[in-house]
Amino acid sequence: MQHVFKTKLHRAQLRVFDFTGEDAKYAGPHAGKVYFSCSVLPASAHRSTAFSAGQTLYHGEELNTALAYIGNMIGVRSNELRKQLPKRFHKYLEAERD
Repeated sequence: MQHVFKTKLHRAQLRVFDFTGEDAKYAGPHAGKVYFSCSVLPASAHRSTAFSAGQTLYHGEELNTALAYIGNMIGVRSNELRKQLPKRFHKYLEAERD
């Protein structure tokens, strides 16, 4: 699952690798874990440029940290980024509060 944040200067992609649920039996040592990864590209990059060609900012298990990295890079507060997240990401925000 992924979401792209766009500003005038950058495009940032937040990806979620969810190894919970029914597919967890194929995940090996990652079973039962959720990983977040964020990458950033300058806005001058062509729209067909893959995010893998950009800079990877974070890869880990905390959504709030991933949002903080994205916010610092593109110049938007992480609270505003949380508001821009689609509903499918809300379950990960709620899981971090517990």
